[in-house]
Amino acid sequence: MASPILSPDGRWEWDGKEWIPAANAPPPDVPPPKTKTPDGRAEWDGKEWVPIDGASSPTPGVPPPKMTTKSPDGQWEWYGSWRPTTPTKDRVALLQVVSGSVLILIGGWVTIEGFYLFLNAPAIVADSYGFLTLFGLIILGAGIWLVRHGRRAQKGH
Repeated sequence: MASPILSPDGRWEWDGKEWIPAANAPPPDVPPPKTKTPDGRAEWDGKEWVPIDGASSPTPGVPPPKMTTKSPDGQWEWYGSWRPTTPTKDRVALLQVVSGSVLILIGGWVTIEGFYLFLNAPAIVADSYGFLTLFGLIILGAGIWLVRHGRRAQKGH
């Protein structure tokens, strides 16, 4: 049996009467999908940004804005590779809890130190240590408020 006559690209075979698709044809060359700028004025052709017909060209010398693509579930974001997304609300709540905890430690220390000095200081300076104790309590209260508010935000209340 003679080998079939194939077209130069290997996608067609001559059956003696006409060209038919070859059985073991290589896949067709599929051009990569074109990526548009967020404003829709240009497409990336693999080498450069090309203005879309009817659109004004992008500003020369200014790269297009960074494009991101989120996964359908919103849990992943494309920045050259997939990375998990963290909602800003969660970051703020975590920052509130952490900073509130630091304020609790500082406020507690200032309150205890001020109270100790207030009890052991001569009467002439005792009032200033009383104010230090009050200031420590205010810092402590702010820290407690931040932690409680941050935990509520984390729970979604």
